[in-house]
Amino acid sequence: MFADDCLLYRDVHSLKDTRRLPDDLDSLQAWERDWLIEFNPSKCEAITFTKKTKPVHAKYTLHDQTLATVLSARYLGFYIITKLSFSYRHHSKESYPVT
Repeated sequence: MFADDCLLYRDVHSLKDTRRLPDDLDSLQAWERDWLIEFNPSKCEAITFTKKTKPVHAKYTLHDQTLATVLSARYLGFYIITKLSFSYRHHSKESYPVT
């Protein structure tokens, strides 16, 4: 079984909120055990969507591996960018640059 195109989301407005997302990731790992599947942390990414000039950042882990923090992510054919914009590339082999 594959868990492609899954998304875990939480509003993060403060450092307190950054401590809640790891709890969500722990719940996700319990869900994995129940359904006998496992997410591959090397294929998982963390992205912050904001228009703030000083956003709240944190590192997140899954299976004791820190998730890569990216500036853009592909989801259901769209490239979503941290500044809350998106683009669509139909049949394109190019990827939006992630730094």
